[in-house]
Amino acid sequence: MEYGDIGCCWGNGVEVGRGGCLNGGGRGMKKIDTFKKYIDLFDCLYYTEKPSYFKSELSMDEIKRKVNIIIKNPTEEDMERMIEKYLDKGEINDKVVSWKAGQLIKNGSEYEPKKLNGNYINGYGNEINKESLDLYLDNLSKDWNKLGDVEKGDFSELYKIACGCGVPKFFGTVYIINLIYFLSKKKWPIYDKFAHKALKSLFMDKNPCEIYVDSAPGKKDINNVVNMYNEFLWLLNELFGEISIERKLDRALWVYGHAGKDFDITKLI
Repeated sequence: MEYGDIGCCWGNGVEVGRGGCLNGGGRGMKKIDTFKKYIDLFDCLYYTEKPSYFKSELSMDEIKRKVNIIIKNPTEEDMERMIEKYLDKGEINDKVVSWKAGQLIKNGSEYEPKKLNGNYINGYGNEINKESLDLYLDNLSKDWNKLGDVEKGDFSELYKIACGCGVPKFFGTVYIINLIYFLSKKKWPIYDKFAHKALKSLFMDKNPCEIYVDSAPGKKDINNVVNMYNEFLWLLNELFGEISIERKLDRALWVYGHAGKDFDITKLI
C-alpha cells in the first residue's frame, strides 16, 4: 500500500504525499540496495530456528556466528504465525502485549503470557496489573470500533485516544503503539528502537552501530512521541515508498538494527 494512498496525516497537520525516493534522495544507496537484495537473510536471523523457507546446511547458531550478530529474544516461527493471525483480524489481547514485551512463553503447543504474582510482565520485568491491563484492552477495543476512517487516519489522535483509556502503570509508549499496529491491521507500523536505528543507518549509508536512537519518550509526552514516530514514518516512506510495511520487512529491519561493527552479511553469500 502506498502511503500516499492512505489519505491520512501523521499528526500535527503533516499531510502525506504519494510514494518516496527508494534511495533516500541519493543517500544510503549502497547499503539500502544490499539490504533489499538480501532481505531474506536478515529475516531468517529473526528466528530461534531456521524458518521453513530458508534453505541452508548451517544451523541458526552457526549463521549468527558467521555474520557476527547477537539477537535478543528471537522468535519461534509458530509464534510469528499466531501473531500474524491477530494482525489480520485487528485483535488485541494479552498475548499481543506479552509478545511485544518478549514475555510470551510456550506451554505445550500453545503460547501464553509469562506472569509474576498473577500479573503480566513488561520488557523490564515490572509487573503490569492483570485487571488493569485486561480492562484497558477491552476499553481501547470498544473505543477503536467507534472511530471512523478520518479518526483512524491520524496517528496523533489515535495515540491520544489510546492514552485516554486508562493505561496501566508500567505500560509504556512502544506498547501503546503496538496496540495501534494490531488494531489498524498493520496500517500504522509497529515501532521499535532497533528498526528506527536500521532505517536511519540505511538512509545515512552508515552501519547501525554508528547511529544513536534514544529510548522512546514517556507515554504522556505526546508531542515528542508523535515527533519520534513521524521521523520513523518519514524514513520508511523515503526508503521503501510506503509505511504500511509487511512483516518480513519489519523483521529484517529489527535484525539489521542489532548489527555491530563486525557484522558481515557477505559471509553467508
